[in-house]
Amino acid sequence: AGTATGTLTSANSFLIAGQWAFIVFRVLSGGRMELYKDSLYQATATASALPPSLNRTINYIGQSRAAANFFGGDIRNFFIWNRVITAEEIAFLYDDGFLKYTNLADNLIMKLPFNGNTNDETDRYNGTLTADASASLSWHGYRYVLDLDGTGDYVDLPDINIDWAGAGFTFSLWVYFDALTTDRAIF
Repeated sequence: AGTATGTLTSANSFLIAGQWAFIVFRVLSGGRMELYKDSLYQATATASALPPSLNRTINYIGQSRAAANFFGGDIRNFFIWNRVITAEEIAFLYDDGFLKYTNLADNLIMKLPFNGNTNDETDRYNGTLTADASASLSWHGYRYVLDLDGTGDYVDLPDINIDWAGAGFTFSLWVYFDALTTDRAIF
């Protein structure tokens, strides 16, 4: 495994509490990592080496893998692709155009829209709500969301294997922070 070098923007200057943001994280071949917010490129970093596959055995949405740092806010449309999605596809997702752009289903390995549950619509990685987490209709007016209060609730996911063979992969989600602190984990 390699180590990452470079700087990605910290959450305190990158996100704003009380506002929705569309976040995309792409890992390209060669170890280049790119961060997008609201469909616009924001930052890059480079890993010295990346394995041909990524097998995550401890997976949470709303809690850190290493410590009890919990996310407080709402999450919707958490997706993982076994490829690097294009800037055009990022723009379509930002405009909520998943259904309008059929190529987005190519190599999609996780699709958690949180439509009142934590079921993965690719039928691979269904999650389990823990503590007092709830997947419910949000008062924000943004369809269904995963609502987490930051005090011990999260979604527990099964092992996730991204066999990307060096071609890259992408994570995307819509996120709404109730408050910003540096120790809050999303995934």
